[in-house]
Amino acid sequence: MSEGFIEVTSAAELRALVGEPKPRALAKERTALHDRDIEWLAASPYCLIATSGADGTCDVSPKGDPPGFTLVLDRKTIAIPDRPGNRRVDGFTNILENPHVGLIYLVPGRTETLRINGRARVLRDAPFFDRMIVKGNRPRLALLVEIEQVFFHCGKAALRSALWDPSTWHPDALPPYPRIVKDVQHTEETLEELERYYGAEYLDRLFASRSPGRTAPVTRGRLAHRRCRVAVSVRVLLRCGGGMAQVERATGGLALLGRPAPMSETAPAPVPDPFPAETVRDPRPGTHGRRAGRGPIPGGLAAVPAGPVRPRGPRTPDPEPVAA
Repeated sequence: MSEGFIEVTSAAELRALVGEPKPRALAKERTALHDRDIEWLAASPYCLIATSGADGTCDVSPKGDPPGFTLVLDRKTIAIPDRPGNRRVDGFTNILENPHVGLIYLVPGRTETLRINGRARVLRDAPFFDRMIVKGNRPRLALLVEIEQVFFHCGKAALRSALWDPSTWHPDALPPYPRIVKDVQHTEETLEELERYYGAEYLDRLFASRSPGRTAPVTRGRLAHRRCRVAVSVRVLLRCGGGMAQVERATGGLALLGRPAPMSETAPAPVPDPFPAETVRDPRPGTHGRRAGRGPIPGGLAAVPAGPVRPRGPRTPDPEPVAA
C-alpha cells in the first residue's frame, strides 16, 4: 500500500518544505483570554474537544448548546457542560489518564475559529452548574479547562471548502441517519424502530437527564401524563402567586406544554475582567480573594472522584432508550 510514498521523517525536512511562519502567526499565541476571546465564546454554540489517552489513542468529541454555553470563570479557566449522549465518554476517559486537551470553537457563518489548549478536569458538581441549566436540566458532569494557549485561526479552510455557503449544502445526497446506523452497526432494532427513535421525540431528549440502565422508551401515554402533570403544576403556582420566572424554573421552560423553552438560562460569559491574567480568585476565608498559579479550583469545585454529588432532592427521571 505504501509503494511510491515519500515520507517526511524530520522537523528540519518539514520546515524546508513548508517554510518559516510569518511573525504575526508566531505572535498570536496568548496564555489568557482577551475580551475578543470572551465575546467569541459567548457567540459560539459548538466546539470540538480533542483528547488523547495514556496509550496515545485519540478522540475528538463535539459539544453543542445554546450560544454562550461555555462559562468563563476567569481569564485562565473555562467550563463546558456535558449533556446526555451515547455514554461512551471516550474523551472523559482519556482526560482521566492524560489531562491535555485541544478545543476549537465555531460560530456559524464565520470562517475563523478560536483555538484553546490546556489541561482539563472532569467535575461531578460545582457551584456554577446552576448556571448551566437549559430547559430545566442541570448537567451531571462538566469539563473544567485551565488555559495554557489561546489564539484565533484564520478562515482559509472554511473559505476553501465554502463551508457556510448554502449552495454547497446537499444533505439529501446521503441516506438518513437511521439508515446509516442500520447499515454500519450491528443492532437488533429494525429500521422502523430506529426511524422512530431518531424522529420527533429525539429532540425532546436532547437535554433531559437520564438514569444509567434505563432503556424503556418514552411512550405517547407517558408523554401525555407528563404534560398533564406539568399543566397542574403551572396552575398551582399561578394560583399561589408565582410569577412566570418561577413557573419556567419549575417546568423546564414550559417545553412539555408545547411552548418554546427560553435559552437564556445558560448565562453568557461576562466580558469585564475582574481578575488579572496571572491570578485566580479564591473565595475561601483568609486568602483575601486571590491566589497565584495552580491550586484549588475557583468556587471550591469538586473534581472526580472526590466528594459526593450535591443532593438535589428526590427525583424519578423518565426512562428512555440508550442512544446509538
